[in-house]
Amino acid sequence: ADAVRGLLDVDADVRFVFSGTAANSIALSMLAQPFEAVLAHHTAHVCTDETGAPGFFGHGMGLIGLPGYSGKIDVDGLCAALDEPVVGHRQPPAALTLTQATEYGTVYSEDEMALLIRMAKGANLGVHVDGARLANAVAAGFDPKSLGRMGVDIISLGGAKAGAHGVEALVVLNRSLSSRLDNRLKQSGQTASKGRLL
Repeated sequence: ADAVRGLLDVDADVRFVFSGTAANSIALSMLAQPFEAVLAHHTAHVCTDETGAPGFFGHGMGLIGLPGYSGKIDVDGLCAALDEPVVGHRQPPAALTLTQATEYGTVYSEDEMALLIRMAKGANLGVHVDGARLANAVAAGFDPKSLGRMGVDIISLGGAKAGAHGVEALVVLNRSLSSRLDNRLKQSGQTASKGRLL
């Protein structure tokens, strides 16, 4: 946990879970109520490869897919989603999730990511980063320490795609979200006995 905090240069609560799906889904359930939704690129892992797990962990929380080239959310698409009126017949967005690097292997520049986060925060949305491939983004020149400065609330930090097993990290930068986090993880079956061995 200290190594993760050092890598990201943040004062965060760090917990380890067994899979990226669990990390993403639990993180999103911390940012959106069951009657709300999360904005994501339409090809993001949470939309296409997690068998509805975000909605399961979020007790019905929805996902709204956004357009963009090569897995990167388009600014105009995010603007359009944020401009949608809140009505009682559909789930309004409560959070934005960004994938770094994307499903296509593309990498948001720090400026690109900061702009999307500013837009989300300006609309009072929480922000999650799916960092399953963050190591690839770092190898391409992305500074992981910039995430804390940008105002990200939660990061799913990937271990599996870097060769580790059962040690995906849930990194909670916004400590106001950490209340009873261990209870949430225990109920979700994500508390490892003898976890120090992992």
